[in-house]
Amino acid sequence: MSGSNPTTAETSLSVPLPEPTGLAIELRLSAQGPVAARETVAAGDLGDAFAEARWRTGACRGFLDTPPEELGVKVSPSFHSDDPKRCVGFRIHSQDPSGSPCSSPFDFDCLEPVASRMAARLIKDGTLQAGESYFYSITTTNDLPKTPDEPKASQIQFSSRSSGLSHVICELAPLLEQARSVDHRENDPRHPVIYTKEARQSAERIARKGGDVRPPVEKGGVLIGYFGLCPVSRRIFVVVTDALEATDAAEKEFSLSFSSRTWARIQGIMNARREDPLTAAHRLLGQFHSHPFLPDNGAPPCEACATAKVCGRNTAFLSAADHLWCRAVFAGQPWQIGHVFGLNARGDDTEAFFGQFRGRLRPRGYHVISGSALSEITMKSPSVSLPESDSTGGPA
Repeated sequence: MSGSNPTTAETSLSVPLPEPTGLAIELRLSAQGPVAARETVAAGDLGDAFAEARWRTGACRGFLDTPPEELGVKVSPSFHSDDPKRCVGFRIHSQDPSGSPCSSPFDFDCLEPVASRMAARLIKDGTLQAGESYFYSITTTNDLPKTPDEPKASQIQFSSRSSGLSHVICELAPLLEQARSVDHRENDPRHPVIYTKEARQSAERIARKGGDVRPPVEKGGVLIGYFGLCPVSRRIFVVVTDALEATDAAEKEFSLSFSSRTWARIQGIMNARREDPLTAAHRLLGQFHSHPFLPDNGAPPCEACATAKVCGRNTAFLSAADHLWCRAVFAGQPWQIGHVFGLNARGDDTEAFFGQFRGRLRPRGYHVISGSALSEITMKSPSVSLPESDSTGGPA
């Protein structure tokens, strides 16, 4: 997917932050080879990680009305348990408004964009050939200033300024009791995502239309809904109520590009919803699109396909271009989701659902409930909380 950003972006939890971070990426041309390039990780490279840490510390603990600037964060490297000198990731530390600490771990793969940026420069100067493999790892730097408030040279304090998040107050348990789980993952620490059956069907119908033409083309759009806050458990959840088709988009076999007309229509619809008290808490939650092509350039199924219950080769994945698009359009929005509808090697329909976790989009499960059941349950406690900045019809 590709395309320009909307003229008015959704409110996010990402803000300009000072440097340095105390982290660096080292790139090698072979697994055990010498370092070919080294680059300090800028604060901007951790924008989605900072936003996710604040999301876990504040919103995911029920503090949706708390401005994120009250949630200062610190970064510290994480080391391998058997090798205290080997950096394997980092943690972002914070405290919720009640004073309870929160430490969010992040793996080094969320810094893949930094490695890609470094590789692009090596390709440009001829050190690396396009398509050639490379290896990267995370390490620490010694360029952080020591202050009385920061005894550890590998930590730095950050802060931001923003507003609370609009949301609907509704009990979560009745929703989950009536919902069907899809790709349920035990002990998943992420917030629940609840899809209305109608929105999910609409997303798939729109996406798969691209497979009805020859050659097939990618089709998709955006997912709309709201945040829910359970008054009993204080747990946050996301509800997807609509799938909006991306009209006036450039649709090709292996790409989907949103145009300025695409975004203008989406923005107009969102502005209208925010002026309606019944949908004032609605916001863009993510995207959906199709990959209407067979895996491995159409290579035939393997011998195991004849007896295997599930074909593991499929096109329901997020490509590098998809990750780049999502990072640009939904920057600093850790609640973002993505739904990809593809095909397996047998030609059967398949799908994959994604949500941000540990700094990047990763597969996750979701729940499906009928729109009528959702309405019946939410009408029992129809309470909407709108921060001052959200009540004017502007971005939420």
